[in-house]
Order: sequence, then C-alpha cells, then structure tokens
Amino acid sequence: MHHEPPEVIDQFLVATIKVRAAIVNGVWTPFGGQAVTRNVDIFLIDPQRLTDNILRTNPRANLFLGTFKQQPVTFSGRGLDKVNLITGMKGSGKSHLAKAIIDGQRQCRMSTVVIDINQEYRGLPNTTVFRVGDNLRFRLDRVEPGTFAKIIRHLAPFAERTDTVAIPAIYRFFRERLRAGTANQLDIDSMIQQDTQVFPGSEAYLKNMRASYRQSLETLATYNLFSTGNENIAEDQRLRQPNAPATLTSTFYELDQLGQAGVVVFEIGGQPREVQEVVVDLVIDGLKALCQRQYDKYRKDKTIVPVYPTVMFEEAHMYMDDQTINDLIPVIRHLGMNLFFVTNTPGELPDSVFRLLDNLFLTRMVNEDDIGHIAGCGLTDKDTIKDFAPQIPKYHALALSSTSGVTSNFPFLFEVDPFKHLPSSGETRSMWEVLEAQP
Repeated sequence: MHHEPPEVIDQFLVATIKVRAAIVNGVWTPFGGQAVTRNVDIFLIDPQRLTDNILRTNPRANLFLGTFKQQPVTFSGRGLDKVNLITGMKGSGKSHLAKAIIDGQRQCRMSTVVIDINQEYRGLPNTTVFRVGDNLRFRLDRVEPGTFAKIIRHLAPFAERTDTVAIPAIYRFFRERLRAGTANQLDIDSMIQQDTQVFPGSEAYLKNMRASYRQSLETLATYNLFSTGNENIAEDQRLRQPNAPATLTSTFYELDQLGQAGVVVFEIGGQPREVQEVVVDLVIDGLKALCQRQYDKYRKDKTIVPVYPTVMFEEAHMYMDDQTINDLIPVIRHLGMNLFFVTNTPGELPDSVFRLLDNLFLTRMVNEDDIGHIAGCGLTDKDTIKDFAPQIPKYHALALSSTSGVTSNFPFLFEVDPFKHLPSSGETRSMWEVLEAQP
C-alpha cells in the first residue's frame, strides 16, 4: 500500500460504525442520537450481556431458537406479536426456522394454523393435516354468508340477472336456519331445493333463472368443499363421544373449547388457484369466529387464557392477491392472532406487509431485487440489510424487529438450533440421484 496515493490509503483507514445502543455508567440504554467522537474504545461485548438486554424473557412464554456464541437465544413469545416475515433464498433454512417457532409456541400452549403449499409441515408434533378433496370439507353453518357468496362468484357464478335475486336469498337461508336452530342442516342440496321459492312463477325468464341458479350450485357441489346436513348432524353427535375421529370441526373445537394447543395444517398444493383461494377464505372465516368466541370468554372470566392461534402462510402470493393480504393484516391485528409469512420471494408480497412488519427473520439472500424489497421494512437501516443478507452463514438467521419485537429493534445474527426432533424439509425427488446410486 505504500505505493498508493494518500487518498486511497485514507479510504482503507475508514470504518463505518452503526450505533445501536449505549452503555452509560454501566447501564444499557437505547441510543438517543448523541454525537459519537473519534476518541472511542472498541471491544467485544459479553454475549450474555447482549442477549440479556435485547431479548425479553418470561419463564411462562419463552421460546428457544438457537445460540449466539454459545449463549442460548431464548425470548418471550410475546415478541412475535403481530406481523412476522421469514424469508431467504431457497434452501437457506426458512422452513426449519418456521417449524422451530411453531413447535416452541405449541409448548407454550399457542396453537398454529399453517397454510402449506409444499407439504413441509405434516410431521410436526401434535399435528392434524387436512387436504382438499381428501379429508377436508367445510360446514356451511360455520361459514359467513358473505364468504359463501364470494365463493359462488369465484367458482360457479350465477348469471347476472340471477345473481341479483339469488345472493340475497342465500343470506336469508342462513338467517332463517340460525333463528330456527337448524343451522347444522344447511347444505348446498337444501339451497338447490329452494329454487322455486327464490324464483316463483312459470314465466320463461323465471324458469331460465331457476335453471341458472341450480346449475351454479350443482357446479359448486362438484368441488366437494362442503359437507351435507346429515353429515353435520352426525358429526355433532360424534363430538359428544370420547375419542371421536378428528375432523376440521373437532380440531377447531379442541383449540376453542378445550384450549388444547396443536398444529393444524391445510395442504393446498396441487389444487387450482381458485380452490386454494376459497379454502384460505374459509379457514380465515373459521379463525375469526374462533378468536371472537375466545375474546367473549375472556371478557367474562379474566382467569381464562384466550386461545388466539398463530397463522402461517407459506408462499402467500401463490393463493392470495394483494388486496386480500392488505385487508387481512389490519383485521388480524385486532383479532388477537399472530401472522407469519414464509417465502423465498419477498418481492411478491404487497408493501403493506413491510410497512406493518413487527419482526423479520432473514436467512441468506443474494438476489438484489429481493434484498431491495426487504431493505425498506423500516426495522433497521437499509445498509445493514444489504450488507448482511448475502453474508449470512448457513444455519444462521438475522433477526430484526420493532422496539416491541423479539430483539427490541437491535439487529441480531444467531445460529439456529438443529432441532433434530423436528421433521426435515420436504423430499426432493431426483432421477439423477437414483441413477448415481445404481451399482
């Protein structure tokens, strides 16, 4: 370097410092923007002192995720309220970290509902898995009439003239069954049989509207998304018996009425996007109702611990449009639920996710566009994210949070525990791998 011009040598002597906190008279305090002089001492901080000051703990609600220089990374699950993002490049450990959070929450009596696009989560402890077209069907008496109307318009729309009469009639069916105490008898077939009540008369145009009405509901029935009234009644009877086989209703009943923590996985991969969107709408409807019942119980008896599940959306952009996510985030914050997005393409998520983000867990990422998207999250300065993202070691994660989040607004890189009791990532099938293994 002695042959370099002085201005180049000066650049080699420049160090950029980001001040995150201050230790004043031995006390850790948030940095208040004070001017930093050149006369400073640089030394390593004790790992325990760092974790003690940025990770808030509570023995009743602690989650363990890994280590920082042999110091356990343990924090209260309360730090995960309300909107969280786990992101990084493919194969960087996002799903493993998500599984660790799910299992840690379960051990703290927090249930988790997972929308799973890649069959990643079925092997978690105490997990019930539902698959569309297999063991997953919804009950109309558990569905909001507005959601059902949206589903019809999405999967089997009425003709325009038919829609203006049929949709109000469907709302009426729901109200009448509820008043009569026979809501569990509500099903698509009973709605079809009401065609002459919805469109009375013998004129040709009324016959055409009746035919349109029936055809749409019959088409919707072919998706096999909804149970029959007789099945609903039989299920209600089974719920009164011990050791009844698990159904969607009984699983939600355990979370709601019995307060038993569990993991409920909805595997929607392989279905048309329209069906995936409908399933997600129906699941969210059920969770909203569950949270409202829990809140009502807690309001009457403050000794009850309300069950507000965490909801994890894996690759949400594949089955939710921006408007659905934008509408969901502010609602979810007031219902008590915590929200996680898990994705390797953060740029596909709407800006509202990043504006309202409480915690970001970042594994290694090298794509500049993706880095640029998460750099605007507001949880730290852009330079920190851009500098760290491509350099994060394997099996590590960078945690960023708001002041009320996991790390108290302090960027924190830690090693994620192997959690050997948790299932590995989904199986990748390869013909080449098999060929290479041939004798």
